[in-house]
Amino acid sequence: MPRLSTTGHLRRLRELLQSDRDRRELHLTTCAETACRAGGAMTIVQAVQAYLLKHGLVDRIGVHATGCHGFCEMGPTLLVEPQQAFYPRVKAEHVPEIIEAALEGRHVEHLLYRDPQTGRICYHRDEIPFFQHQQRTVLGMSPKIEAERIHDYILHGGYAALEKALDRGDPPWVVEEVKRSGLRGRGGGGFPT
Repeated sequence: MPRLSTTGHLRRLRELLQSDRDRRELHLTTCAETACRAGGAMTIVQAVQAYLLKHGLVDRIGVHATGCHGFCEMGPTLLVEPQQAFYPRVKAEHVPEIIEAALEGRHVEHLLYRDPQTGRICYHRDEIPFFQHQQRTVLGMSPKIEAERIHDYILHGGYAALEKALDRGDPPWVVEEVKRSGLRGRGGGGFPT
């Protein structure tokens, strides 16, 4: 990664990343955080990669190991985008069926999340009761960003607030913005930042 010495350099890097953005038609995303890793998420990533290589689909389908999707008890999970099909407790043997269905614009119904209260199959992630009433703010981009790739973070707006503060060049303004935000420490006491 080149050293960025000005906010202009950061903006140019973000523009370059935008122009070189992954434009494949389908993306398979799995959570790669602690609980999902412990449940075998990286085995799922490897199974997807192997299937894509074997069937010559690398140029059509992207695979991403991202931050937490939030539904740890259902891990490892696989999210198919753009259709937003959410597959919980995925096993490596499910991968071919999920990929084939995604390529055909279908869902694998028996693998989709089923609401334990109603028995209803949820075809899209946002239909799942766990996700319906959430507004993820701080970790909202987590399911989209590969945590080990700083370029992914920058591409999705990472460091934009720092860029704004540095461009403004007004430390008292920064202090007032933090005060107005109401941001509090997470150490247990809830002290104002």
